[in-house]
Amino acid sequence: MKKYFILMLLIRASIAVNAQKKWDYIVFFKPYTTERETNLYTSGPIKFDFNTQYTNIKDTNLNADFDRAVRHKDYRAIAISGVEYLLPGITGANRDKYFKKEYFKVIEGTSDAINSSAPPLQSVAYDYAIHYNKLLLKYLKDNKMP
Repeated sequence: MKKYFILMLLIRASIAVNAQKKWDYIVFFKPYTTERETNLYTSGPIKFDFNTQYTNIKDTNLNADFDRAVRHKDYRAIAISGVEYLLPGITGANRDKYFKKEYFKVIEGTSDAINSSAPPLQSVAYDYAIHYNKLLLKYLKDNKMP
C-alpha cells in the first residue's frame, strides 16, 4: 500500500510538472499535409499554441535555429501561409526552385484567422522567414549547393 501511495504521488508530480512546462520550439508543418515538426528536430508530441508560437518566434535565436537546421541537413526554406504559401526573401529563379513542396516548410498558425486581441504572429513569422531564407540562400551559394 505504501509503494502504491508513493507511486501515485510521483505520477501526479510528473503530470503537474509537464502540464506547466513551457515548450521553446517553433512549430512547422509540411506543405499540403498535416505532418508537424519543430525547429529542435526532436521526437515526441508537438503542442501548438498561438501565443506560445508568437513568443517563441519573437524570442528565438535565428542564427542558432539556422545552424541547427544545417547540422540536420535541412536545407528547406521557410514559408508562411495565407491565401497561398509565401516564401519571404526568395524571389525570381530561386522562388521557382524553392516553391516545390519538398523544399520548404510552413510556420504553423500563419494562416489562421484570429481575433484582434491575439499577438501579430504573421508579422513576426514573416520577419523570421525573410531573415532565415536569406541565410539559407547565402549558405547554399557559398557552399555551391543547388
